[in-house]
Amino acid sequence: MCRLLLLLLLACPAWATPPRILLLHSYHPQYSWTQGFQKGIKDGLAGHLPVEALHEEFMDARRFDGEVDEDLLLYWLASKYRKHQPDLVITTDDAAFELLRGPGKALFGKVPLLFMGVNIPPQQPLSANIGGLVEGDAIAANLQLIEQMLPNTRRIVLLSGSCQLGRFLAAKAKDQAESWRRQGHKAEIEVWDELDLEQLRSRLAALPSDTAALLLIIHKDAKGQYFSYEDVVPQLSRDTPVPLFAMWGPLLGLGVVGGVMNDPYLQGLQVAAMALDRLAGKPAVVESGDFYPRFDGQQLDRFAIDRDRLPSGSTLSGQAKPSQAGTALLMMTLLVVGLAAFAWQRYRHSLQHPLEARVAHLKARNKALTRLARKLDSAAHTDPLTGLPNRRACDLQLNQALASRQDKPLYLALLDLDHFKVINDSLGHDKGDQVLAAVALAMNQALDGQGSLFRWGGEEFLLLLRGLEKDKALALCEKLRAQIAALALPGLPAISVSVGLAPLSRISGKSAALRGADKALYQAKSLGRNRVQAQ
Repeated sequence: MCRLLLLLLLACPAWATPPRILLLHSYHPQYSWTQGFQKGIKDGLAGHLPVEALHEEFMDARRFDGEVDEDLLLYWLASKYRKHQPDLVITTDDAAFELLRGPGKALFGKVPLLFMGVNIPPQQPLSANIGGLVEGDAIAANLQLIEQMLPNTRRIVLLSGSCQLGRFLAAKAKDQAESWRRQGHKAEIEVWDELDLEQLRSRLAALPSDTAALLLIIHKDAKGQYFSYEDVVPQLSRDTPVPLFAMWGPLLGLGVVGGVMNDPYLQGLQVAAMALDRLAGKPAVVESGDFYPRFDGQQLDRFAIDRDRLPSGSTLSGQAKPSQAGTALLMMTLLVVGLAAFAWQRYRHSLQHPLEARVAHLKARNKALTRLARKLDSAAHTDPLTGLPNRRACDLQLNQALASRQDKPLYLALLDLDHFKVINDSLGHDKGDQVLAAVALAMNQALDGQGSLFRWGGEEFLLLLRGLEKDKALALCEKLRAQIAALALPGLPAISVSVGLAPLSRISGKSAALRGADKALYQAKSLGRNRVQAQ
């Protein structure tokens, strides 16, 4: 509904100026990773915002790692946007996000900020106007994948560089290697993070056949030489006698076997949806990027990797090169097809214009159906009375939170209005609906983006809290309780709520957490209502 209102506003220039979005990239426009983000964001915003409403800037911090003068860059941004403040800022990758959270914090004031492509966890808590997509990594998942696909592997080499992100991932990989050793895995793990390009080439070329390599990230080598994935990775793959895995989607097709990989285009679409929600007034949320098993068929064949060992849900790209006999057959087939196509072309010419009209009509219908599907999807996940996400949406977010690779505490709380049946029975359901809508609005305002609130059913709400320790989760629940107790609705009695809080564990799952929260809620009711009780 919020996005529909946004579209209506955009369609009426007399009512509103189209929102302006600033897209600040950490890297340069030729970098395939940045291009994936760009395309996803632009495709996701297409039809919702005019093309001119999106402004893009590039820090070029990959080619000039550690050499960008942040003061001059901030001066440049200030000179351009001082009189033309954006309504929303999106940053891609770590450098741009850290710039606007650190020295550039005051540049855009309270303008909502969305981040994506962030690998290094922020050192300070995020403010309420910041949300986005944590990219993370898939080091552990790829180690398990290599062990599954190549059971005879005795050694796995992890490759990283000397940039800030490279150092972060190398340190994380070394911790993972120690954990891997303690768990008794037979393959030894080594981390190579202090090599120049020539050393890297020669050492990879000398690896024995019982080894595999996993590319983490390299911006520059130990001598400061720029590491271009498009130029260097195909050469490394060609000269390396063992499979080379990776976790960044754009490397697929450059000579890597594949791996548990992400996709910047899909992340761009996801953040574009977040942007539309923020422009429509929804609170900021922080989600995690997904990684999927993806592989290059030519590289699988090159190393004779059994495709039956691929994880379920794997996707394949690339085809094995045909043999000489296959090539001859292909050429003959192409010749025959070419002659047939020539004869067909003349006949098709008379049909071309009606066909083009039909295609245009189908495209228009497809676009309309897509818009309708989006509206139906929004309606299916929204409670019409309160405007909150409903139980179906809650189940999805609980599953996403449990599947997240972030090692942060999770809590859920059940909030039940006290004596709500009395209001319904004595004053009528219209007054009861008025109470529910007012309570939902009051709680959402009090949360200020610190949690996700859902209409669970009847007079019951559910609150999902991410990244808060128990004392802070209790304090936030107490804030909500006090906010509701302070409500004064004309013609209605005083309103209060009882709250039950419980941890949401990735081990025991959501059913155990719901039982715990329900038990704590019952205790709050038993102790006199209008209170918060934790399990």
